[in-house]
Amino acid sequence: QRAIDELRRLAQQENLLVSPEDLARAERRKAAVTAAAESASKREQLAALNDRFQALHSHPDRQRRGYDLEKLLAALFQWAELDYHGSYKTETDQIDGAVTLDSFTYLIEVRWREDVAVAADLAVFADKVERRIDATRGMFISMAGFRPTAVDRYRQAKENRLVLLDGGDLAWILEGRFDLTDALRAKVRAASIQGDPYVPVYNL
Repeated sequence: QRAIDELRRLAQQENLLVSPEDLARAERRKAAVTAAAESASKREQLAALNDRFQALHSHPDRQRRGYDLEKLLAALFQWAELDYHGSYKTETDQIDGAVTLDSFTYLIEVRWREDVAVAADLAVFADKVERRIDATRGMFISMAGFRPTAVDRYRQAKENRLVLLDGGDLAWILEGRFDLTDALRAKVRAASIQGDPYVPVYNL
């Protein structure tokens, strides 16, 4: 036993034997360093996405700006580690993208025009959503916002399956003021509880 104790003492002295407590502390320190590095990397990636977003505001080609916004949103969803599907066409529809959140699939409509989206725009998109199975919802992103009378049709509507975002919502998310996934969940919660699909992120 004395020989074993002496061997243990020498091993510890030469750092050949690490106690479980020391090992656990070392693992916690390593995990903390890794988490800090990943967090810093995520912040840098989000800042880069925000720079792209700001640059788009002065893009001279408005049509190209819309396509670039779709690409930016794709990168944002992937940054948030959400299950995202890019734009695609069916025999009857053009879909700007789709994302899965909490077992629901959200078809995405992206609109960057000078004018707000009107009732006809929402109706066309709602029809695309309603022709899918019940687990499908719609996420309409209009940079200029929505005409109030158009939104009123979907407030407290029994069959509403849309959530609405505008440029202000995107700005808050890309500036890191509100996590994307948390913002989407809060939007859905507001639509479910308050019956309002268009509550600004800064009011959530």
